[in-house]
Amino acid sequence: MRSALMVVIAVGVALRLWQYAANTSLWFDEIALADGILTLDLWNLLTAPLPYNQVAPRGFLLAEKFVVAALGPSDYALRLFPLVCSLVSLVVFARLVTRMLDGVGPLAAVVLFATAAPFIACGALVKQYSTDVCVAVVLWWVVYELISQPVTRYRAGWAALLGSILIWFSHPGVLMVT
Repeated sequence: MRSALMVVIAVGVALRLWQYAANTSLWFDEIALADGILTLDLWNLLTAPLPYNQVAPRGFLLAEKFVVAALGPSDYALRLFPLVCSLVSLVVFARLVTRMLDGVGPLAAVVLFATAAPFIACGALVKQYSTDVCVAVVLWWVVYELISQPVTRYRAGWAALLGSILIWFSHPGVLMVT
């Protein structure tokens, strides 16, 4: 079962990398968000309204700005952080469901997650959608870990710290934490 899971994860990674490497044209809303990331200085990016009425979590914008500063202004650079979030969510999801489910449940769940077209596509968009999925999966994993063992102050503190950081990267994450 473990080797089958690894194959499915590898397929999911390959599909996400293939979509990223395709370097498709940016959609209008991606261009609008990218314009803010590329043209606004860091202070205005984090404090002022974004151009063209775009909305994105401040942590996502900060991560995007850092990637562009490190790699230069390209479509690949703008799409790198969403790709990484998509890959992380796949691995964390697989780890989570192997702890939660028995039998063929983990394999079936990971097959669905790894091959879901929206998850693959969003991993190559200059939008926060794959970050939303990643934050949701990580928070779900944190809660499962927290309730599956006796709660200590240390574990609760780490969960609270992680939750308070992750909400800066995902608007839906705020709803999950509250």
